[in-house]
Amino acid sequence: MRGYSPFWGYSNFVVKSWLFWQDLRLVRCEFLTDESYKQLGELHDLTHLYLTRTITREKAPGQSKMRQIEDKGGKTREIRQVTELDKEVMNSLHSLMKNSLKTLDIAYCTALTEEHKQTLRTWGTRYGCEIKE
Repeated sequence: MRGYSPFWGYSNFVVKSWLFWQDLRLVRCEFLTDESYKQLGELHDLTHLYLTRTITREKAPGQSKMRQIEDKGGKTREIRQVTELDKEVMNSLHSLMKNSLKTLDIAYCTALTEEHKQTLRTWGTRYGCEIKE
């Protein structure tokens, strides 16, 4: 028997505003869409958000292209490569920082460019949010 989960039965990540989370760890998530990030930005009580290896070139929402790589076994395969991150990702992080976010962990988030990271650092300084890279 499964324990209760507010996400059980949903195909996409769904956030309910009535959940008063303060600490959310979405590490290596593969199911976050632009709509998921929009809903995530509505969690106004959130103080700590861990997105380690979540906003990656392979998984992040946005415009992408396919790229061929060779794996260790010598086989060639195609992977998705985000070329332009969906604006909703940065919008939601900005919204969270403006409200109550105190810690944002973006370690190994390869879809974030240096420009994105600098913007996050600037917002972090302005709103009192520690950015962990």
